[in-house]
Amino acid sequence: MNVGKSTIGKLLSEATCLPQLSLDELRWKYYEEAGFGKEKVDLYIEEHGFLNTFWYWKKYEAYTVERTFEDYQYGVFDLGGGHSVYEDPVLFNRVSQCFKPFDNVVLILPSEDKKESIEILLDQGREKAEKCKHLKPEYWMPILIEHFVNHPSNQLLAKHIVYTKGKTPMMTRDEILERLR
Repeated sequence: MNVGKSTIGKLLSEATCLPQLSLDELRWKYYEEAGFGKEKVDLYIEEHGFLNTFWYWKKYEAYTVERTFEDYQYGVFDLGGGHSVYEDPVLFNRVSQCFKPFDNVVLILPSEDKKESIEILLDQGREKAEKCKHLKPEYWMPILIEHFVNHPSNQLLAKHIVYTKGKTPMMTRDEILERLR
């Protein structure tokens, strides 16, 4: 969350001539398919708050990953922050099986130091927080960022870890391309 996945995904897509597939955008098609479309999500948020909705929709995120890999055979896939983090071992195993055949799964973090990564991501998220005040991101964003950075799922799924601190998005893109050659 806030690390630049979409920006770097776009740059990788341009460099490789592969389509960019953003799971944050594709999710709604698959959520709808699974019976939890945008209207139901909005109602759930209204009733339970965003953070509770986030924990509830984990099964739909796993479904989104599975369906995306079924529907799209190749591309630059940028996953939303939650698409790679699962507390439920069954969900994690389902997603892990999707990634198993690929050697080019990259985790992007600002720094090797987790505390520093969290601080950088929170700082980068403040501007986004201003744009979606109705969801009160000042409450849930720190909780989710800390969870995403500290949870072992990302490290277990990734085959490569790239750190962005002090690098432009183009430098990060080039490092990823070099590692995957």
